[in-house]
Amino acid sequence: MMPGQYNLPTIWKGADYAPVNFTWLNAGGEPFDLTNWLPFAYTKDFNVQPVRTDSVHGVTQITLTKEFTGTLPLGVFEWKWVFRNTITLQVTPPFLSGTVEVKEL
Repeated sequence: MMPGQYNLPTIWKGADYAPVNFTWLNAGGEPFDLTNWLPFAYTKDFNVQPVRTDSVHGVTQITLTKEFTGTLPLGVFEWKWVFRNTITLQVTPPFLSGTVEVKEL
């Protein structure tokens, strides 16, 4: 399975990162219940820290504080999104991948 491509909005170092929301759907187009699945989105240098905001309806979000973004290195990074099952500990292949740029304010 090839991951979907999505380039995240620019992260401005030292600024709050506005929420980026994702709704995950099953093959039938219905929301995927994420109750037993934890999201992970990461680059080789940092975790993008996704959270489930509505597990039953498949909604996740990335949002970062200015304190966190202030510690990030500058540059363009490749990132991936996977899920880990909380019961079996199975990790999925990447669902999304792309780039995210960290710039100076």
